[in-house]
Amino acid sequence: MLCAIKKMKIPKDNLTPEQKKNAYLRIFFLVLIICAFIIYRFQYNNKRESLLLNNITETFCKIIETSTFKGRTITVEYIVNGNKYKYEVSEATNLYIGEFYKIKYSNSNPDFAQVDFNKPIIFNKLNYKKKIAKITKTYENSRVSHITFLYKYKNKEYERMINMESISGFQKDGNIEILVNAKNPRISYLSD
Repeated sequence: MLCAIKKMKIPKDNLTPEQKKNAYLRIFFLVLIICAFIIYRFQYNNKRESLLLNNITETFCKIIETSTFKGRTITVEYIVNGNKYKYEVSEATNLYIGEFYKIKYSNSNPDFAQVDFNKPIIFNKLNYKKKIAKITKTYENSRVSHITFLYKYKNKEYERMINMESISGFQKDGNIEILVNAKNPRISYLSD
C-alpha cells in the first residue's frame, strides 16, 4: 500500500501565474472581510453590554412576530417617549404573538435593549383561567432555566415551555398551578 501512495502524483494545477495571484488576492480579501466582521460584532456587543449596564429603564414589550427560519427568532416592539422601537432576539422557548414581557433599554440609545423572558406581564388576569399542569421536563445551565409542562383546556392538550430564573423546587412529574389564556390556550404562565 505504501508503494501505491508513493506512485500517486499530485497533478499540477493549470493556473497561470496571473490566475494564481488573483486567487490568492481573493482569498486574502475574503479573510480580511471575515476579520472585519468579527471585530465589528465584538465591538457592537461590547458597546451594547456597556449601555445596558448603566443608565437603563425598564418597560414592557409586545411580541409582534415569530420566525423559525434559520433558528427561532422573536421580534418585540416597545415604546420609548412616544417612539416605537423593534428588537429581534433569538429565543429557544415557544413564544406567541401578543405576549408581553419586561424589557430594559438604554436611555442614551433605546435601540439597545434586552428582553427578560423570565418575566411575562399579564395586563388582565380576568382573561386567564387557573388550571393544574404536569411538569414533563426541567432544564438548567449557566445561561437559562426552563420547565416544560402539559395541561388540558377545553378537552384539548397543550404543552408549554417557559423560562424561569431558577428551577429549584420544580421536579419532573410534579404538578403546578398555571394561568391559561382563555382566548389563546397555547399561552400559559405559572400562577404566582
